[in-house]
Amino acid sequence: MKNQLIALTMVLILIIVGFNGCIEENNKKKNVTNESLSGKVTVTTNKSEYEQNETINISLYNGLNISIYSSIAGYPYEYFIEQVEQKTSEGWLVLQPFSILVFYAFRGELKPGKSVSFEWEPLVWNNATNNYSKLEFGVYRIKTGYNLSENNTWETVYSNEFTIKPSLDFDISVNNSCIIGEPIIVNATLTNMGSEPVDILIMGPEVGTLDFFITTPDGKNLHYIGSIVFYCPSIALLPTEQIFIEMDLTDDNYPFGETLDPYNFTVLGEYTIQGGYVSGNVSIGNLKSSIHTFTIIDHSEPTMNFSKSECGVFAFDESDIGINETTWIDDTTLNVKANVLINCGEEIINGSYLLVDDIITLYYNSPECVEECMDCMCGVVLYYNFTNLDKKDYQFQLERIV
Repeated sequence: MKNQLIALTMVLILIIVGFNGCIEENNKKKNVTNESLSGKVTVTTNKSEYEQNETINISLYNGLNISIYSSIAGYPYEYFIEQVEQKTSEGWLVLQPFSILVFYAFRGELKPGKSVSFEWEPLVWNNATNNYSKLEFGVYRIKTGYNLSENNTWETVYSNEFTIKPSLDFDISVNNSCIIGEPIIVNATLTNMGSEPVDILIMGPEVGTLDFFITTPDGKNLHYIGSIVFYCPSIALLPTEQIFIEMDLTDDNYPFGETLDPYNFTVLGEYTIQGGYVSGNVSIGNLKSSIHTFTIIDHSEPTMNFSKSECGVFAFDESDIGINETTWIDDTTLNVKANVLINCGEEIINGSYLLVDDIITLYYNSPECVEECMDCMCGVVLYYNFTNLDKKDYQFQLERIV
């Protein structure tokens, strides 16, 4: 009987010790899990903006203190993205990526503090074509997941938002300087840079899809609003196809501002201009061009300031004699430099010019010596600095007046 009591007591002690051990072990596991969840598992793309045909690099990072298990960490990496979601005005639209066909790819271990990356060609299922197609223009995010253990529940994680940019390139151009009272010509260009046709509205001021935003030297903010129409036809702009529009801002048919009155552009000085295009495509939205500047100047004849160096007793190379440098400072300012040789007993009195069509003849007045001639030659550098001269591809000639 005594032996039986001893045996029973030992069993009870073992049970109590084992029970306390289980409680301690469970608490220990619970504490480790809580600590491990203090970090974060993230999915990120290598950029925030992509072209439509561009491959997207995706990274999974384990910021927890324990390993996670994911098909992204398994093989093959590119075969696993749970879903892609597109941002709309009503929320996130779920799309099926190519990788959903192998949802149960092998799940590999990703240790704490480690990351794994893979490249994904952004293809999603298109119900209209019963095939996969490239992501349209818009804002997206990627949904995927992982396990905290090989047999644990699935944890979902979303990537950062990223944008597929429109393949349309829209910009404008304008002359840097315009003479007051003359036309101000602006060119607007729309080009499909992608590999697929794009459905858009026709671009043009007459259908209200081409706007201009202008600031004036006297502080006015002008908005050319275009025509107001109830119907605007659409087109499919093919790859590499281009729409080109030329318009004159001084045309009385082009109203600016709240009063819709034409602006006369009589204020001299620098203006800024930015174009706007209404595409009519919800994936593209409205496009804006770069900001450009142009200057309105008063119409006047070109002026020329002449100067020269001292007569130096040195020799120019034969190739240096004559006009050897023409520099446009801006669209109306030109500096011309020429080298000449004269007798040491001669001098250059002044300089002048003659402009006929696109030919500029530069003169330097230097009478020939008679009695004052010396037995040496000296070099002189001539400077002709023009202002109010329209920038063109001029031909230059250099002549001496004796």
